[in-house]
Amino acid sequence: MVLSTVLAVLAAEAILRVLKGGPRFDSVEDALDYSEKADPDPDVGRHTNLEGLIRRSARADLVFELKSGLDCGFKGVPLRTNSFGFRGREWRLEKAPGTLRIALVGDSVVFGPFVAEEEIFASLLGQRIESATRGAIPRGRIETLNFGVPGYNATQEAELFAVDVPRFAPDMVVVGYVGNDDQLPSFIEDILDRSSGGLLRRSLFFEELASMTKEEKRQLVRGTRELILDERIPGEYRRMIGWPAIEAAYRRMGAVAKAQGLRVLVTIYESEAGPDHDPHPRASRHEKLARLGEEIGFELLDMTAVFGRIARERGWRNIVPLWVNDENGHLNAEGHRLFADALAEKLASLGWLGDHESLEPRYPEWRRGGDSNPR
Repeated sequence: MVLSTVLAVLAAEAILRVLKGGPRFDSVEDALDYSEKADPDPDVGRHTNLEGLIRRSARADLVFELKSGLDCGFKGVPLRTNSFGFRGREWRLEKAPGTLRIALVGDSVVFGPFVAEEEIFASLLGQRIESATRGAIPRGRIETLNFGVPGYNATQEAELFAVDVPRFAPDMVVVGYVGNDDQLPSFIEDILDRSSGGLLRRSLFFEELASMTKEEKRQLVRGTRELILDERIPGEYRRMIGWPAIEAAYRRMGAVAKAQGLRVLVTIYESEAGPDHDPHPRASRHEKLARLGEEIGFELLDMTAVFGRIARERGWRNIVPLWVNDENGHLNAEGHRLFADALAEKLASLGWLGDHESLEPRYPEWRRGGDSNPR
């Protein structure tokens, strides 16, 4: 009986790994070589991960980067990248006179998977700024440059901030923080996980069938994965993990911002928000980040708190209605619209949009000196 049960579990595990897995690689380098040579597929449903869409970077702190000139599908929507290897239209290095240029740096939350390019908050921000300034800054004078790359962590984002962003001389930079910014880049984690070869390291079968809530399952998988992968993490990637990596990345960005005279706003987004998550399980981390930001001169917009308030106003227990689906905490089109609203109002209230006052914010605590900023 025991033997038959074990065999059944192993069979189920094997089926799930075939269905959910992908090519197995001996190393991250092999995976990047495979991806660089693979041709992107124009079918919007074809690419569910980054294989074929990224290439190895010559810069150690980036590890990988999006291929330039992509015209394909990714996560169910069309994807195009410009000649610089970032999502969206072509960019010019030179800024036209009278243009307000805003750079947005981050991971998939800024990039906006599962959502059409024109519906992500990076694309909507110009329209929202025009509204927040009562037309004093028309959207035609606003450029938003989306430096978001799926799977990036704080170390990689700091490299973009320090090297790529200054080339475009933006007037301000928005940096998106999420809870996994102190973890391995998700592409690398996925490769290590798939190449582990041991069923007991991470059982897809028990992940699927464990009798627990979705949130409990996510927390268990997150914690288990960190423990399992720790001994397998190549030495060159260990420096990207943990709070020291966050602090080093933000201090690097702070030094560049000071040298370049850049205004920087950090947004915090966690997919767990709303009454079900009060107080937030990572509130202390957010407060720690806010203190660090204050020290280096960064402003803060806590979108987790903003979305939590929206959830309470709408009678929701959480913000799952703003997710792409109930298993995936990336924002849907409505979530991106609300993000753009909050971001535009915050920038206006800080006085960063010239002498123009914002419209009366939906959430007065966003104004400078409000008590929602945990400083």
